[in-house]
Amino acid sequence: WMMDSKGLLTSDRPDLDEMRTRAPHKLAFIRDDVRHQDATELLNVIKMVEPNVLMGLSGSGESFGKNEIELMQKGCERPIICPLSNPTSKAEVSAEKAYSWTGGKCIFASGSPFAPVTLDEKTYFPAQGNNMFIFPGVGLGAYLCGASEVTDEMFIEAAKSLAEMVTPAALMRGSLYPPLEQLLDISARVAARTVEVAVDQGKSKLDLAQTGDVLDWVKARMWKPPHHDEPIDVPWPSMHVTKATHAPQAAAVPEAEGLAWGADGIDTRSLPRREAGGDYYAATLTDGVNGDLHQVPVPEDGGAH
Repeated sequence: WMMDSKGLLTSDRPDLDEMRTRAPHKLAFIRDDVRHQDATELLNVIKMVEPNVLMGLSGSGESFGKNEIELMQKGCERPIICPLSNPTSKAEVSAEKAYSWTGGKCIFASGSPFAPVTLDEKTYFPAQGNNMFIFPGVGLGAYLCGASEVTDEMFIEAAKSLAEMVTPAALMRGSLYPPLEQLLDISARVAARTVEVAVDQGKSKLDLAQTGDVLDWVKARMWKPPHHDEPIDVPWPSMHVTKATHAPQAAAVPEAEGLAWGADGIDTRSLPRREAGGDYYAATLTDGVNGDLHQVPVPEDGGAH
């Protein structure tokens, strides 16, 4: 069941011809068993459909009201509520309202991040429905097995793999997704499932009999950033501070993009602050890569520019 700003998508919509031209992707969701005049408001559609999942992708701001969510809960004790529009100001309902109106029983996921919500001394952790849970793993799996095509089934199985990682404890906290701290493991498991689907569909020539455990095979091929117990000595550009009396801000030459500062142990925050019409300090940075010289002004607050 799909609605837009004008109501449920039905075959008797007066704007059907316009929809065919301007929004043909909606045509697959048109229903011919409902009259449009009976389904222009979300509250009426909820009464009719008795849904257990409510997803918002309109970008129109708050549109899931207290009446709608309370009515939804009458037919579903633990409704799944997903205001997926971005940014937060465009979300269809806030996490705080969704949890409050359902007595903390809804399962919530949003497109934008929301802070934890505490009700009656219990804290709920809103999940963020983000493509980072799926896309990196699907891409990695397709790359590792040399898939000739990325299919719908790969994404469907990736979603199932992700769902398997949501624990009962997470659901009790009202969260629809596993914690972000597990993202590397999530990506590995999604990639492994993608590899298996690619082979099953004949989209990859990888011999699974030779790989052994697919998840271990994937993890062994994931790049991991090196970790050093001791600080690494990184060569910084050299720096010299000069003073130009009564030099206006506009006299500064092009700034040194991307260059670090402080190689000579000079902390520009210790320099006298430049007052209007007063002394003007500049830093000369030597690019350690190509030796280019740049001059940048030391800001009025004495900090690094």
